[in-house]
Amino acid sequence: MTSLSMKEYNQDIEYRVNKIKAMKKVAENVTLTEFIEQYPRHDYVALGSLWYSVNDDIDVNFAEEFRVGLTD
Repeated sequence: MTSLSMKEYNQDIEYRVNKIKAMKKVAENVTLTEFIEQYPRHDYVALGSLWYSVNDDIDVNFAEEFRVGLTD
């Protein structure tokens, strides 16, 4: 395996950052399910985290309705 030059390394980081920015723009315009379906090779937990960070649609009271198997 060859090592990257500093220029190639910086270009690689810039490429990855631009891909994340593009994914964030997509996340703003689609539902969570559609977002996950568009990126099947990525981890769905990471995709969900990215989608929620962009959309900020987390309903805290939602979890209270589904306390299946939990005891107080």
